[in-house]
Amino acid sequence: FSGANSYTGATNVQSGRLTLANVSAIDQLSRTVVNGTGQLDLYTYSANDSLDRDKEFKINQVEIAEGGQLFVSARNPLVAESISLDANSSVGSISRPGGIVVEIFEKTDGRESNKAPIRVSEEFNYQSGSLVVQAPVADDPEGRWNIIDGKVDNAEGLAKNTYLVTSVSDLATFKFDGINSPIYGPAMYKGYLEDGSLNLIIEAKTDEE
Repeated sequence: FSGANSYTGATNVQSGRLTLANVSAIDQLSRTVVNGTGQLDLYTYSANDSLDRDKEFKINQVEIAEGGQLFVSARNPLVAESISLDANSSVGSISRPGGIVVEIFEKTDGRESNKAPIRVSEEFNYQSGSLVVQAPVADDPEGRWNIIDGKVDNAEGLAKNTYLVTSVSDLATFKFDGINSPIYGPAMYKGYLEDGSLNLIIEAKTDEE
């Protein structure tokens, strides 16, 4: 979709990949469901700077189920009232895993400087599925990185199914074991997920670590 649309009926992505080249390609009032093997791509045109930075995809209701997958970048965040993630698990599932892939882009300087790729005014409801976080290449990664801004229902369950993908020298993937459960990379940093909304905290390792 490359133009602005004003339809208010439901948007159902059940197969294939729907890539949005306009932040208004799906009307804000359109209940959007991504299931089956469908993919909703809000990332591609954001990553190549075809969209003006900080413009927002505004879709009030988004549901990810079955093997559905959503891709979004903090450069052009998804702003919703509610998001539901009830997708196939990446572990022990005979079906294609589903979930959300986000790119974090900048550290936050405080609540007045929200950099989360996903922002909800009511609730992010987690049941099952994966959250994959693509980390940026940063000379100084220490600090707080927003992932989800807003109320997260079942944050512990979400944290246990969150993966951090780094691209420093060699691509590496780290799985979190829950809120405030740190992961240790081969470099000098460690990271953990913080409750409230959902934030990634990067700190320097201690000498013992």
